[in-house]
Amino acid sequence: MLVLNVLLVLLVLVLLGAGGGLYYLDRSYQGKIYPNISVQGMPIGEMTPAAAESALRARYAVFLRQPVTVTFGDRTWHPTPVEMGIDFNFKGAIDGAYRAGRGNGLIEDVQGVAAIWQNGLDLPLHVSFDQRAMQRYIDTLRPQLEQAPADAQLQLSGLTVQTQPSRIGRQILVDATVRDLTAALRTFTPQTVALQTQELLPRLDDAAVAAARAQIEATLQGPLTLSVERKEYTWSPEEIALMLEIARVPNGTNTDRVAVGLNQYQVERRLRAIADETGRGSVNPRVAWNNGDLKIISPGKPGLRVDEAQARDMIISAITGQERTLALPVREVAPQVTEANLHQIGIDSLISVGKSDFAGSAAYRINNIGVGMNILNGILIAPDEEFSFNDNIGAIDAKQGFVEGYAIISNRTQLEFGGGICQDSTTM
Repeated sequence: MLVLNVLLVLLVLVLLGAGGGLYYLDRSYQGKIYPNISVQGMPIGEMTPAAAESALRARYAVFLRQPVTVTFGDRTWHPTPVEMGIDFNFKGAIDGAYRAGRGNGLIEDVQGVAAIWQNGLDLPLHVSFDQRAMQRYIDTLRPQLEQAPADAQLQLSGLTVQTQPSRIGRQILVDATVRDLTAALRTFTPQTVALQTQELLPRLDDAAVAAARAQIEATLQGPLTLSVERKEYTWSPEEIALMLEIARVPNGTNTDRVAVGLNQYQVERRLRAIADETGRGSVNPRVAWNNGDLKIISPGKPGLRVDEAQARDMIISAITGQERTLALPVREVAPQVTEANLHQIGIDSLISVGKSDFAGSAAYRINNIGVGMNILNGILIAPDEEFSFNDNIGAIDAKQGFVEGYAIISNRTQLEFGGGICQDSTTM
């Protein structure tokens, strides 16, 4: 019991002595920060809070005047700390330094002062960076730097190809730039940060337009001459230009190209006109009725016609080449009626009969009537086809077997080849 009382007395004396020492220290540094204290490595012991804050601010004054320089090429910008969202808590750091070893109770204050006296105390300087403020600042630079890409242009005016070059666009990479700014600002020394950007490529570039222009100019380099046997047809460059199709089409995911070609319908329409003009139609066979037993009495003859599909492919393939004269292919066209389908063409009854008597006629009339009937005998007429007596008779002359005889011409009776053939037409 005696020992315990002695220990208590000693503890009281120690506390009284420590308290007295702490009181003396506090009185000695009243209104000042205790010695051996620093903020962010800067000694501020024995300074008043105001002096310590001024000294701390002075340490970062250069950084706070111009924390960062933003560059792009030869252009520069100098954002303020506020624009960068920088906030230094100088007062908080100094208040923490002043409170070190004070106001925490006797025991804690004694322990705190002892630790400071022995090891020193370095307090952090809290700095915050508002990245949203940085983003807002970078957004203000967009109108000055960003531009949309512009596609190359191509236009055909008459025979002249007009083009405009493309333009590469530019976009600021905001997130990447903010990361660079944050890393630079954390050094607390003025830094230079280059704006991060990326190029925006046009979908239609100059190379694609140049290729299309070369193709158009090759197509329009001169007239195109098409020959069918002995006939020639010339398409002028102006006509070819009207047949051109120029279209912008996708060329993968991110690019386009210009497709140049001849409009197939326009080519086929012109080829059809050539084929109709130069074609030689097939001739169907002559048939005899024979009371329903159809027989071919004179075989048909094949015709000739431009092979339009092959001719179209030849023209489209050769239109950009140096060879500007093409011999169009011709194909044989078989008669519509042959031995194979004779009994499927629908002639199954006698429609009509016409009769006339020329007994007692002069020999020339009898001859000419017979020649005309032989020419017309067995002709096949297709559904909806127009029959022409004159076209089928052809030339009325000695070559066909006609002889001269009396005919009425302009109310006068005179000798003419084929006199009497009118009875053939009247009977029909």
